[in-house]
Amino acid sequence: MIRKIKDFLGFDIKEDKYKLSKDATFGVISDEKKPDKWVFSTCGYCGVGCGLYIGVKDAKAVYTKGNPKHAVNMGTLCPKGLSEHQLINADNRILKPLIRKNEKLEEASWDAAYRKVSDTFKRITKEHGAEAIGVISTGQLLTEEFYTLGKFVQLGLKTNNFDGNTTLCMASAVVGYKQSLGSDGPVGCYEDFEVADVITLIGANIADNHPILKLHLAKNKKNPKIIVIDPRQSKTSQMADMYVPLKARTDLALLNGLCYIIIEHGWEDAEYIKKNCNGFGALKKHLKDYPPQEVANITGIEVKELYEIARSIAGAEAALTAWTMGVNQSFMGTDTVSAINNLHLITGQIGRPGAAPFSITGQCNAMGTREVGFTSSLPGYRNFGDLKATREYASIVNVPEEIVPTQRGYKYAEIIDAIERGEIKALWIVATNPLVSFVNQDKLRAALKKLDLLVVQDAFYSDTAEIADVVFAAGTWGEKEGVYTNSERRCNRANKAVEPRGDAKSDFDIVLELSSHFQGVKELLFPSWSKPEDAFNEWKKVSKG
Repeated sequence: MIRKIKDFLGFDIKEDKYKLSKDATFGVISDEKKPDKWVFSTCGYCGVGCGLYIGVKDAKAVYTKGNPKHAVNMGTLCPKGLSEHQLINADNRILKPLIRKNEKLEEASWDAAYRKVSDTFKRITKEHGAEAIGVISTGQLLTEEFYTLGKFVQLGLKTNNFDGNTTLCMASAVVGYKQSLGSDGPVGCYEDFEVADVITLIGANIADNHPILKLHLAKNKKNPKIIVIDPRQSKTSQMADMYVPLKARTDLALLNGLCYIIIEHGWEDAEYIKKNCNGFGALKKHLKDYPPQEVANITGIEVKELYEIARSIAGAEAALTAWTMGVNQSFMGTDTVSAINNLHLITGQIGRPGAAPFSITGQCNAMGTREVGFTSSLPGYRNFGDLKATREYASIVNVPEEIVPTQRGYKYAEIIDAIERGEIKALWIVATNPLVSFVNQDKLRAALKKLDLLVVQDAFYSDTAEIADVVFAAGTWGEKEGVYTNSERRCNRANKAVEPRGDAKSDFDIVLELSSHFQGVKELLFPSWSKPEDAFNEWKKVSKG
């Protein structure tokens, strides 16, 4: 196992290079660059959630180093985290609010930007109804920011056409978990990599995209069998004991085939199924369409390999399956997630150390924004339409029950469709860049031209900001405080190291200040709120239990 991890990491975990990184001394810092202070924080790139320190000198972020006491990364950072301070000082930062005049974006005061947006939102609401406003946000916001934004949009602006771009990447995992387990919440953690004796990675190139997870693999003393299922031969596949290069779009057939084999040979955990599951008979009936030879024909994987995979997972002391975007953004992704969950449920490989179906998120706070709700659910995993949950939430936050939405509004892609149909007249985009990330660019660009108002809130002069009518200049990572929830649902603190550059403001402050331009909204939703901690304290009450 040590040899495999050495190849995988690029260095031997027993060598001094690892000790250096663990002590967070990456190279020598020259005196002129030596920070005046180190600010504890959390990386704002991917969903791994590494602990780090931001080095500050002369009120500028000049360095980043890993936190050796943080359980996620143990002092080590990947290249993204090591260079993260550089994004604060990037050349394409938006430093002041912008308003389009005579076809050009011109610098404006915050008051002018807020008035332009609030006046247009009010006019559109009066003429077309509140649902003519759409909002698209992101898993890049801190939890307090997303919670505040969602509360303002749904309870203040009274539009439920609000979604995050996490829907584009995590919707399959969300619905798959809900279908199988009743709630959207990963049941695995990074320590599972350290104790599992069979680890299956499906559509997950963690070597490139989540490299710090390799450290947890390196701590596994069981010499685990690593199975990598991926049509593409990636860096991760190179360290596998068993690489399964199935045909693209056939992972659902593969997983159903594995379940067929396990049940066919009596390898399922009958006692666990009886105590904890329902619908087993219906599953067996469904699986009749997936005999081994048929699955081999579909996937391109030989029957003997199918049996080896099934035997390995069912016979493991603890089997872990982890997946990322190769599953979540795939053909029939939701059903594929449910099939992974089925595989673990029928074998009882769930609910104990090393045994779990584990969705690894892409964005730094995709999990946190899902937890605080307002997109696929009300905050705290309360389902839309659940009258008891609606009353409970309204009571906790002290708002009239009738203003809490009872059903989900348009999802991300549906918001674009509604703009195209002329239903949505204004769109507010927060910390995401759909002119790069949205799949159907021709459709998106044509739809955006139909808007009365496009508002973009971002720290960087993105492709989408370039075509906006109003741009809110937002602070970025290291310039604001709050928490992120990582892939394993660990809540990590991110601290402010420096003030936002120029005239930029934190996303939290922008939402609060904009809300004051709507009569009675700030007083109702954010009484006495002035800092992210106020949102966090309310979120603690909302999420209790």
